Amino acid sequence: MYPEGFKEKAKQLLESIVGRPYKIEERSPGMFLCLPEELKENDPNANVVLIPNGIVEVRSGELCGSMSKKADIYYRVMMNPDDCNLVMRKDNRKARTALRKLAPGIVKDFDTAERFAEEFGLKYANGPNLIEVDYNDTRYTSKFSTVGMSEDEAMKQLEKRIRAVFEASAKFLEWDESEEKKSLYLKTSLKRELPRSRKFCPYWPPNYGDQKRNEEHIKWVTETLEKYHVRVYTPDGELELKNGKLVIKKEGTRKS
Repeated sequence: MYPEGFKEKAKQLLESIVGRPYKIEERSPGMFLCLPEELKENDPNANVVLIPNGIVEVRSGELCGSMSKKADIYYRVMMNPDDCNLVMRKDNRKARTALRKLAPGIVKDFDTAERFAEEFGLKYANGPNLIEVDYNDTRYTSKFSTVGMSEDEAMKQLEKRIRAVFEASAKFLEWDESEEKKSLYLKTSLKRELPRSRKFCPYWPPNYGDQKRNEEHIKWVTETLEKYHVRVYTPDGELELKNGKLVIKKEGTRKS
């Protein structure tokens, strides 16, 4: 699927932009161009995956660890890993606003990751959608299909994506180490144990794109409220059981 010598040229391009030696590994789902284990530090980087169907994917490493775990550690808010991405959907602005009240540092990290993805997408592609963000892992990804492309065009597409992902990850890591972020988490993270755990649902009713999973989540929330008295929040407010039904409390979302 790839022209002869393409992977070597891609490797050389990576090394020239990132400034570190790369290696080539064959593993699912394709050919990986990545840093050797001994060089994998919390530094800006970009890796390339050459998938057999002609899709090329440029990825950063994980930049900030699991955000769903951090939400629990710093703010006692339970979230599923994919909830982080659902919070940041463009059609779900209310979820972002609601979560900001419960976990301001987490949403600031999300907003910052989004801003740098858009900034470097505009810089290298005149559009904000060049880079996708996995908000739970804080990972940048940019991919394209080489099908029907000349080698020169494929290398041009690859170069702008490597540069965009590398520079976006560098900027995010600057934020991650900044005094502004440290101060925000210090001021807003919980300093005491709460009498009741908290759960945040980015959509209510659930919208995981799978009816069975949606039904299971509703069942889980119902049982959780019945048995464990967890406080469950949604973009529209806090849930409660009333006459056996899940409803939004009239007073709306409250901190606890």
